[in-house]
Amino acid sequence: MAPPATANKQDGLTLMLLMPVSQAIAWNALLNDRKPVSAIYCAAFYWLWAMKNLLKGPLKADLGVASFAGYVGARYWGASSRMLFGAAVFICVNYAMGLALVGMAPPKVVAKKLKKSEAWVQIFRAYCATALGYWILVAYWHWLDWKAQ
Repeated sequence: MAPPATANKQDGLTLMLLMPVSQAIAWNALLNDRKPVSAIYCAAFYWLWAMKNLLKGPLKADLGVASFAGYVGARYWGASSRMLFGAAVFICVNYAMGLALVGMAPPKVVAKKLKKSEAWVQIFRAYCATALGYWILVAYWHWLDWKAQ
């Protein structure tokens, strides 16, 4: 038996709101640290979200599974700043691709194609942009560490 449509709408709304809320928490932690200490937790959270996308939908492929796992693994096993820089850049590429996919066409066109609301498209665009900025800053800090060695 399929779940009621209202349950699916509620799940969609919750996940849609989770995008800006999770970014606010991630940025707050990063700026309070003034270095990428908390970035491993952010990457782990988004890796779990990417896994949810694969296992429960709506995506059949999510590059976040690989990009976030790379960063978490690099941090966990104490990789060099150079490796952490590369892992963070991989995440930047992931978000830049997401932003390019939804940022080129009008929200109405994207919403229809993805079977999402226009509000979702706008929130996803903002999420990708802020996440891209977050990971650019993380990559920059790792680059500074790498160059200081």
